[in-house]
This record gives sequence, structure tokens and C-alpha cells, in this order.
Amino acid sequence: MPKIRNEFGRNVVTLMTGTTLAQALPIALSPLLSRLYAPDDFGVLGLYMAVCAILSVLAAGRYEIAILQPKDDNEAANIAALSVVITLGTAIALWLVILCFWDGILAASNSPELGRWLYLLPASVLLTGLYQILNYWNNRQKRFKQLAVSRAVQSAGAVGTQCALGFQHGAGNGLIAGFVIGQVCGLLSLGRANLKSARDAWQAVSAKGIRSAGVRYKKFPLFSSWGALLDTAALQMPLLVIAQMFGATITGLFSFAFRVLTVPLNLISGSIAQVLFQRVAELHNDNPSVLGRYLLRIFLLLCCVSALPILLFTLFGREIFTVVFGEAWAPAGDYAGILVIAAAARFTVYPLSVVLSLDHNLKKGVAWQVLYFATLTTVLFAFSNSRVDVFLKAFAIHEVILYAIYLGVILWATRYLGSTHREQAQASVSAPPAIPKP
Repeated sequence: MPKIRNEFGRNVVTLMTGTTLAQALPIALSPLLSRLYAPDDFGVLGLYMAVCAILSVLAAGRYEIAILQPKDDNEAANIAALSVVITLGTAIALWLVILCFWDGILAASNSPELGRWLYLLPASVLLTGLYQILNYWNNRQKRFKQLAVSRAVQSAGAVGTQCALGFQHGAGNGLIAGFVIGQVCGLLSLGRANLKSARDAWQAVSAKGIRSAGVRYKKFPLFSSWGALLDTAALQMPLLVIAQMFGATITGLFSFAFRVLTVPLNLISGSIAQVLFQRVAELHNDNPSVLGRYLLRIFLLLCCVSALPILLFTLFGREIFTVVFGEAWAPAGDYAGILVIAAAARFTVYPLSVVLSLDHNLKKGVAWQVLYFATLTTVLFAFSNSRVDVFLKAFAIHEVILYAIYLGVILWATRYLGSTHREQAQASVSAPPAIPKP
């Protein structure tokens, strides 16, 4: 058992190291990138990445998640092959849609600068889909070092290309070009580490095996895909509405400010959630009555941690962005003073949501996701014709209210767990002893 725990700890540290490097590098070079590119350029990049993120959720029909499930590697290989086929089909279909409806898509995006990059979108979806397939395959094979290296390589390739193109006069939006080059670098890094296992797995792939895997794991495209699409669309919805209603410059300022705020907070909250999940499962099994109080203490601790960035950006957001990123980004500092409230609301509650990953709480989590998407969409479109500061304040207020409801759902779930366990304990005590059979 100690060996397993040590192995698990090493794997977590390895993945976190790669993820930290991958996320820290763009933030560290943001002061340089903000002086090489205008807010409009970041607006186009933000819109491109948002659309790519939403489409990539369905690239492989969510079959890639099923790669982890079979005990037999041959069956997993057929699932991976099926995922590759679907991803290729998705990319081709997307390219045909763009080819046929290019003008309409461009008009709907309200971003003419996106036009020349639109044809790269199918390639980005393809690269993301293939990377996710290899990601789950490596996860199955416990090749966490390769995953960590590929994430760092992808980030370095993207930022390096963006900086290099930014120094060239007339390079256009090198941000998107760098993003795509980073995707290629990450996929090549991960693919190179899997050449031998891919050759071995290919021998087990057959048309019959692919069809069988498609039928057996059909619940993933039928059910999992909608939840994932809803979740991803909700995360990207503010940027998509801003791009449609306010144009590329405001989109760039919003995207840049939100990324500066959320990347470090998400890194911390994600790490806390990983560690907290194990502790929640342990308390759920051994002492569920204290789980609610334990999560409440974690929540108060996270509130204390978030107090400093809230004070800094609400009071000095404009000055911080002007000094660090340049005069052109001063309005982004004003936006950050509002958005930090929304980022803090998510930061303080999101790690606690691991309690909703327990089997009997799944429906509660899904119900909140549906509520969140519906209310967020309503609020964003209701205030889409307002001034941008009013729009952002409405978004921040929505986040505070909905994540307060989320906290209530989480704490309610822990009370339900406690009462369920007490009832089971009382039943076991009060139940008459079984009469042995003669």
C-alpha cells in the first residue's frame, strides 16, 4: 500500500510540474506579448480559442474518455482507433461547413480579423482531438512523464512562436499562428513517445473491434458529450457574447484580464481539488458527519487567500496593468477590478465540488450545471446592449450568486451523506440478529 501511495504522489507531482510550467510560461511572458501585440490581436486569439475549445469537446464523440475503462488493452486500442476516425471525420465536416458558410460565420462572429484564420480552425480541432486521444492512452499506460513534457513543449512552442512573430513587422496575428504551432509541437512530442506502443496496439485493431467498441461505449456520445458541451460552452459564453456585441478590442482586453486573473487561481484551486478528493472520499467512508464542517473550513481558508488579489485589483487594477503590461492595457486593469470578484467566487467554491463527484451526488452537480448555463446565458444576453462595465458587473454578480448556490448544494450534499450513514448505522444496530438456518 505505501508503494501505491508513493507512486500516486509521484504521478500527481509529475503532472502538476508539467501543467505549472505550461501555464506559468505564458503568464511570465505576458508583459512582453502585451507590448508586441495590440488588444485586437488578443481578441481574435480569444475568440479563436473559445470556438476551438467548444468544437473540440465533440471532436472524438467523447469516446476518448472510454480508453481508460477496459481491462483489455486490445479493446482500448480499438476505442482509440475509433476516436481517431471520428476526429478525422469531424475535422473534415467542419472544413466543409466553413467552406460553404464562410461569409455567414464571419458575420456572426463580428470579427473580420478572424477571416484569414478561420480555415485553420479544423486543423486546430483535429490537433486537439488527437492530443486528447493520446493523453488518455498515456494516462492508461501510466506515462505521466511524457504527458508533463508534452504540455511544457506545447506551451513553449506556442509562446516562442508568438514572440518570434511579434518581433517581425507585419507578421499579422502571430498569436493564432503560435497557438497552432504549439498544438503541433505538443502532439509531436506526445506522439514520438508513443511510437512503439502505437505500433503494438495497431496489430489489435480491426473493423469488427472498432464497431464493437462503438456500440459498447455508445453512452459517451449519447450522454457524456452533452454535459461536457454545456460545461465548456458556459465557460466560453462571456467571451463569445463580448466578441459579438463589443468587438475585437474589448474582447482582447477582457480575454487578457481574465486570463491573468484565472490562470494562477485555477492552478491553485485545481491542485487543492486533486488533494481534497482523496480526503473527501476518506471522510465519506469513515466519518461523514464531519465532512460539512471540514469543507466549510477549507472554504473560509480559500476566502482568506482570495482576499489579497481582490484588494489589489479592485483598488489598483488599472495601475498594475499599466506598469506591468503597458499603457494600452490600462482599461484591462479596470476590467480586472470587476472580474476578480467572479474569479474569486469560482476559486473559493470550485475545489469543494469534488463532493458532488461521489456516485449518489452526481445528479445534484448536473442540476447546478444546467441552472448555471441557463442563468448565465440569460444574464449575458439581457445586459449585452449595456455599457461594457455594466455588462461585466452583471456577470460578476451572477457568478457570486450562482457559486453561493453551488456552495449551498455542496454543503447540503454532505448533510445528506451524514444522515444516510446514520440511518444505516441505526438500522444495523436495531436490526434483530439473523436466525441461523438449521
